[in-house]
Amino acid sequence: MPHYAQKRHTRRTRAFTLIELVSVLVLVSILSATAIPALARLDRARDAALLNECDRLIRYSQAHANSTGMPTGARFDLDDQSVAVLTIGTTPGSASPVLRAGTGLPIELSVSSAFPGASLASSGGQTSGTAVLWFDYDGSPQTRDSSGENPLALTEEFIVRVSSGSEIRVQPSTGVILR
Repeated sequence: MPHYAQKRHTRRTRAFTLIELVSVLVLVSILSATAIPALARLDRARDAALLNECDRLIRYSQAHANSTGMPTGARFDLDDQSVAVLTIGTTPGSASPVLRAGTGLPIELSVSSAFPGASLASSGGQTSGTAVLWFDYDGSPQTRDSSGENPLALTEEFIVRVSSGSEIRVQPSTGVILR
């Protein structure tokens, strides 16, 4: 058999072409360009949901004080990232949690477990510790000492701010809640 008629067995290595690589890069960049804004919207939605829940607990505290005639407050613990509804019973100096009807469980919110990624940034002018917004029997906002005694009329807006900067403002003399 002549030399030129022999088939050569050459081994070809398979690889991606430049066009295939560029196509994949374009697809990945398009997907990431749409995913990043969606994640930002998710963070804003989480912060908005946290703000709604804080608003609800403040309004619940105000309504509870109106309906029971007992001072009721919303406690914002910035260190533990929690919110709880408290009331002062007939025993002076004893603030206790308000319990849910039917279950007997305290009305409280753990921010980190209910809204992962969102956080309380400040409340009542504080950026750490605990602040309590109290309401009297007529729904007017108050401040009190740590035992819940010695009520004083609220003299400045009580502001609750979440990590995105959105906030709830409670007006000092009227107790009107603004967003």
